Amino acid sequence: VIMDVVYNHVAGLTSSNFEKLVPGYYFRFTSSGTPSSGSGCGNDTASERAMFRKFMIDSTAFLASEYKLGGYRFDLMGLHDVETMNQVVTSLKSINPDMAIYGEPWNMTTSTTATLTTQANLNQVPELAGFNDKIRDNIKGSYSSIGSEGWLQKEAPGAGMVSDLTNGFKGALNTTVVDPEKSLNYVSCHDNATLYDK
Repeated sequence: VIMDVVYNHVAGLTSSNFEKLVPGYYFRFTSSGTPSSGSGCGNDTASERAMFRKFMIDSTAFLASEYKLGGYRFDLMGLHDVETMNQVVTSLKSINPDMAIYGEPWNMTTSTTATLTTQANLNQVPELAGFNDKIRDNIKGSYSSIGSEGWLQKEAPGAGMVSDLTNGFKGALNTTVVDPEKSLNYVSCHDNATLYDK
């Protein structure tokens, strides 16, 4: 069983237990004082802060131990900082060395100077993998546009598409992440237009 977790935002900031506990500490805010919304949902959490980092480490460890989980999928993992994800991975691997740990390493804008766990930085977190959106989009077309075409819809795919697919099948996520164990190839997940839709 792989548990899908969302640590990157909460539904409501003012009603959140985190905000009630220490106002303004557990969340990221823009320079104008509004809640950061790199998630697109508002209320980005601040994984780089010591106590939110501890919450992520402790809660994932508890759930993994209590329910004998086989892994974790981190929603919008690109909003979490590299140091926190390293500590989460180390903690979980001490519970189960074979645990699968991966997430969405999308590059999103959020209010922090911390190094985030995006595709470009995946090499900084050993034993952590990320979804390969390049292979997804080149196979079926962009996830966000029903009319966008990929290899499946084209009679003659272009050289760039063939190159991207070849690299993806070899396990490369991008030019810097070329370890097949770090690249999660897929065509459909929960994001917008599915393979069937396309």
